[in-house]
Amino acid sequence: MTNSTNIIDIENAYLFVYRGLARAGGGINRTLNQFQYKDSLKVIYTTPGLPMHPLIAHPRVSDKLKEALLSHFLTLNESDEGRKMLKEVKVAEPIRADHDRDYKVLNDLEIIRFSSFGENSE
Repeated sequence: MTNSTNIIDIENAYLFVYRGLARAGGGINRTLNQFQYKDSLKVIYTTPGLPMHPLIAHPRVSDKLKEALLSHFLTLNESDEGRKMLKEVKVAEPIRADHDRDYKVLNDLEIIRFSSFGENSE
C-alpha cells in the first residue's frame, strides 16, 4: 500500500508540496515554470518527454466509434476552425499514438507504485 494522494490538477500538486501537505508531486515543466513558488520546490526526477493529451476510450466503446472519433480528431488541423480548437487544448498537431513508442517508458518507470489509483476500486 502506498501513502499517496491523487490530486486532480498539476498546479494543486505543486501547491500541496509547497504547503507541506505532500512530500512530492508530479507535473510538467511548462506548469512548473508558471508556478508562483517554483523556486521553493526542488525537482528530484525528470522523466523522458511524452506526447501530451492522449485520447482514451472506455472498453465499452465500439472499435468502429473509436476509429471514427480518432479519424475526425486527426483531421482537425486541416481547417481554421479545427486548428482553433486544437490551439485551445494546446495540441499542436494530433498524431496517432502508439503505446510502445509513446508510453511504454511509463510502464518501465513503474510510476503506478507511487499512486493510490485503484486501491479502493473493485
